[in-house]
Amino acid sequence: MKVAFVINPIAGYGFYSNNKDTRDIGDFDRNTSIALKAADIFLNRLDLSRSIFVVPTGIMGQDLVELHQGKILRAFQVPDWPTTEKDTENFVKSLSRDECDVLVFVGG
Repeated sequence: MKVAFVINPIAGYGFYSNNKDTRDIGDFDRNTSIALKAADIFLNRLDLSRSIFVVPTGIMGQDLVELHQGKILRAFQVPDWPTTEKDTENFVKSLSRDECDVLVFVGG
């Protein structure tokens, strides 16, 4: 199965810092990311031997898929940090050439 997999690592973080959104959250401790923890649980439960991934680079997907030893077909280049909504939009737009079976969006 070809899986498009993207993580919004700061999803929900604005709630804890009492912001409407996460555009101005300041310093962000990646270890507190709810979305990264959820993505980790998801990948732990998935049979990775039956999947190949299309992911954004770095914290938005590639790092965690590689940590779980998943196979990556293509990694879409995004800036390492901070991630933005444009990074997500550009990744999703790039998927038209990959014909993925499923899009997994973690966070937000």
